[in-house]
Amino acid sequence: MKINFTLLWSSLGGGTKILFQLANKLTDRGHQVSLVTLGESKDLNWFQFKGKIIRIPIPLYERAIRKYNAIFKHHPDFRGKFYLNALYEIARRIPDCDINIATYAITAFSVLLSGKGKPFYYIQHYEPMTYRDPFFKKIAEMSYFLPLQKIVNSSWLQNQICNQLRPNVPTVCVLPSAVDTKTFSVRQSREFLKPSNKKRVVCMGKTEDWKGFKDAIAAMKIVFSKRDDVEFYVYAFKNNLAKDTAVPYKLITNIQGERLAELLSSADIVIIPSWFESSPLPGLEAMACGAALVTTRYGTEDFAFNRKNSLVVRPRRIEDLANAIIELLENDEMRLKLIEHGFQTIKEFTWDKAVDKIEKIFKNA
Repeated sequence: MKINFTLLWSSLGGGTKILFQLANKLTDRGHQVSLVTLGESKDLNWFQFKGKIIRIPIPLYERAIRKYNAIFKHHPDFRGKFYLNALYEIARRIPDCDINIATYAITAFSVLLSGKGKPFYYIQHYEPMTYRDPFFKKIAEMSYFLPLQKIVNSSWLQNQICNQLRPNVPTVCVLPSAVDTKTFSVRQSREFLKPSNKKRVVCMGKTEDWKGFKDAIAAMKIVFSKRDDVEFYVYAFKNNLAKDTAVPYKLITNIQGERLAELLSSADIVIIPSWFESSPLPGLEAMACGAALVTTRYGTEDFAFNRKNSLVVRPRRIEDLANAIIELLENDEMRLKLIEHGFQTIKEFTWDKAVDKIEKIFKNA
């Protein structure tokens, strides 16, 4: 089959990593895979893509949006024109294909308007929840009503979309996230050697409020007030986190692949403090690397089972998050139980299973 993925941006992130890996796995199975995306050539340096890339540079708009976003986010006319132009340019550049996959609200319109191939919409989050701007909230809500076959990455997201589309609910297929277990497995490295008298907590840091990094900082402040045998590591794709000197942590930036697996392998506990997620990859990667997981709802229901393979707490409950971390620091038996059951969970989230399922969906279309 000729399969095209349509992205808005292609810079490093959890969602784009999943899409690129899926595209490469489909290429390995003999499909002709292409990818259409806005962005600069440097955006693609972080991943070796095996298919054909059609990159759409819009230099003036990119510079304005990326460098002066703090100014232009208050000017919806400018942002609206930018994204309408992007929608058109993406639709125009989509190649002939059998399967045409949108991956973001804006690209859903591009895929439909292109008229190329069977239109799909691979959705990795409930986007209306992630935007403050009413313009983007509306665009995201509208995109779910488009006549594209929908694939989502979690049962939570499936419920969100089906509830919005009632009473005319289409088929919404669930394709869970998958982990590259050749990369993400228990590893050792000199860089992340841990002092014998310390236990290590690791968290991904992102600036969006709903990612809950400020909640993680507040929870770790409680942990540090009660224990002096803990160290806190934070990893981030960019060095744009505001440093909170009240909570000491070591920041690791521009980390991915085997080096990220080494960091996660060195952790006793990995925390996901988000207010809502949809099959977050860091949780699965932590399990694969032998770390005990403390996570929040929502969007983790398919792989995180409280007191079986993780501790699951309510989002935005800082004391609950801190208490869960402290429990695992004090209870090695529980921590090791979660780790062992985490290894069993990962066996259900392999790329072979994911690609088998999506190939079947595409062939049926």
